Parts: sequence; C-alpha cells; structure tokens
Amino acid sequence: MIEKVKKGTRNYCVTALVLLLLTGITEPQQIIDNNTPLHAQGETAPYDEEDYEDDLSPEENEEEGEVEENDAVQEEQAPLNISRRINAILVHGNKATSKAAILNHIPYKIGETFDARKTRLLIHNLYYNLKKFRTIKVMGEAVDNNSMKLHVFVEEKSPLKEIKTSGNKKVSDKEIAKKINVDAITTIDEEELKIIANKIKEIYLEKGYCQTEIATELAIDEGNRATALFTVDEGIA
Repeated sequence: MIEKVKKGTRNYCVTALVLLLLTGITEPQQIIDNNTPLHAQGETAPYDEEDYEDDLSPEENEEEGEVEENDAVQEEQAPLNISRRINAILVHGNKATSKAAILNHIPYKIGETFDARKTRLLIHNLYYNLKKFRTIKVMGEAVDNNSMKLHVFVEEKSPLKEIKTSGNKKVSDKEIAKKINVDAITTIDEEELKIIANKIKEIYLEKGYCQTEIATELAIDEGNRATALFTVDEGIA
C-alpha cells in the first residue's frame, strides 16, 4: 500500500477536461452588446496545449487555415465595436484553493478593457500552474455600456487521501511510488487515474511484461477525500 495524506503545495497533473464557455471565449462582445450575461453553450472538450498555442497566434493560423474557430469568431465580432472595462473579478466554486491564488494567475486586472483573447490564457494558467481543477468556466456579465463583471467558475479535484495497489507482485510499491512521483500528488480525478495507470504499465514494459492490465477506481469518502485504487493484472512476460 502506498499511503499519501494531502499535504504540501505541489500538484501532479498532466491532463483534465476543461469546460470552456464558448460565448465567454469566442463571442463575449456579441453577448455583452445585448446587455445580457454570458451563458454556457456548446460541449465540454478536453483542454489541448496545441489549441492554446494556436489561439495565441491567430494571424499565423489564419494564413495556414488551421483554426476555423478563430476565423468564425472574427466574423462574429467584426461588426461589434463596444468594449467594456472590468470592474470586478469574481471567483466561484473554490473550496481548498484560495481566491488570492486564483487571482494571481488570472491575466485580467480590474480597470482594464476586456480582451476575449486572454480567456484561453486564463484557463491555461489556472489549469497548468495550479493543477487543482477539473473544469474551468469563464463568463462575462455586462453592468452597463462601459463596464462588466468577469466571473470565473472552477471545479476542484478531490484531495488525495491515499493510493492503494494490489496484484503487483513483480513490481514493488516503492517502484510505483517513485515512478508516479507520489509525493507530488495532492489532488486527483478520474482522468489522472488513467495517467497514473499508464505510468505503472511503463514499469512493467521495462521488465518485459507487455500484457499488463490495470483496473482503476476512485473512492470518495464523506469528506470528499479520494482513495485511488489500482488493481494490477501483470500478465505473462
């Protein structure tokens, strides 16, 4: 058994599903022009680092014709000339993560003019730098013709209580702990279970076990603390 009580400030995170509000990211000016709040539309999609890089260089992407979404956004926003200043940044859904820590990674400041292009950067910063969130939503709310409120909704991962492995006879718990860097894992979700399972499989591949299968389970207790369970079927070398 590998036990890990939630302590420390470092996090282990490779991937997660980030819920983007398409109106908040791609059409904020259009919604604000109607003097109504932004609402969630579209489907949840995995956060992609390549998408983030594309979004930061729209000129290059337009030339190559690779980012259709950006082209569509520009068509929607072209006739809109209204811009608003941010008079408040409100954070919702954070329980274990302080508001100050979140605000420190938000590229918007109170008093500046809202720039929709920074929204993806905001999501990137919170997801990769803090590594505590499963989903992140960004919404804008028009206050009047000159100002708006920026809302950031986060869904935190569960704090990790412990990691348990079973069935691993050819690989020790110590080897697994070292491979997955167990001390750096303070929060976890279903997606991260898969990442950890793949890292355990890598150990077996190095030992010549090519048929290893690992079943995963995330058990959440009443305090919302998670126990990560890995059941190993080592297979034949």
